Amino acid sequence: DSAILAGDMAQRDCLPPVEAWPQRPLLLTQEEEEGGGGKVVLANDPEKGWAKIDSDVFEGRALFFVRLPECHAKYAAAEAYFRGRKRLAGILLVGRFKRRLSMNDFIVGNDWQQINIPGRSQKSLLMNCIRQFLPHITLEVGPKCTRFFAPVVLDCKAMCAKPLAAMAHTTATHPAPSPSPLPSLLGVEEDCTAIFGDARPRSAEQRRRYFKTESHRKAHYFETDHEYTFEFYQHTMDFTSYRFLGIPLLGRLVNFTWILRGQPFQFCLRAKSSVVCRFHFWSERLLRWNNGGQKNDAH
Repeated sequence: DSAILAGDMAQRDCLPPVEAWPQRPLLLTQEEEEGGGGKVVLANDPEKGWAKIDSDVFEGRALFFVRLPECHAKYAAAEAYFRGRKRLAGILLVGRFKRRLSMNDFIVGNDWQQINIPGRSQKSLLMNCIRQFLPHITLEVGPKCTRFFAPVVLDCKAMCAKPLAAMAHTTATHPAPSPSPLPSLLGVEEDCTAIFGDARPRSAEQRRRYFKTESHRKAHYFETDHEYTFEFYQHTMDFTSYRFLGIPLLGRLVNFTWILRGQPFQFCLRAKSSVVCRFHFWSERLLRWNNGGQKNDAH
């Protein structure tokens, strides 16, 4: 994976100047080829922000919501999406699979090159937090590569599956402005009846509990004759400042820009080892890391 992971730092060198970022202090980019440069994606913009995804396995589009400073309150959709919610970022993903894929093999996460390992007390606190709040996550820390990932059916907060034939009938009866109606900007309604029938998990919590068992994930497949909609969100990491807000103590003690060595958090989808898409959450603060010139100081 070293050639793939080198793309993060190559992209950093190709970023536009901070003064040109359209949503400063955030810059969201989409990797156009593995290890290559990226194009700017607008968060919080349902009209211009849908990013197209087209891989050998999956085709679709994604819309990103990131809680921005008050100066970006002009994004009415984001204001509606975040109103009354603690979440700091959300992603809507809709699309179809080009080939049948086991639900155990569709994963979401992050890949980083070498990271800085914090001291024993900070490392213990960090690992305890991961185990408590993200028990479904697999974390692999190596000398040259760190991976942080989970099956999509466990990590997504809401999931909906619809047979394409049924959608075609609905669209013909009630014409929609696009071939596949977009999910509500206020979130995705859990509906996995097309996967389980009426007798199996009905809520998102039940679905995640069911798929915690690996054999259950391996027994189900993403089918080519369905369209799938997923919603992901989190309320712990502020992508505009790279401060961990979910647990105040951890946010005060741990400097994530130092740990990640200036590498961004990602939204990376994989089908087994093949990359489906990769988006990068860049922050103005993240760019301050400069090969050891910054210490592990959360402030």
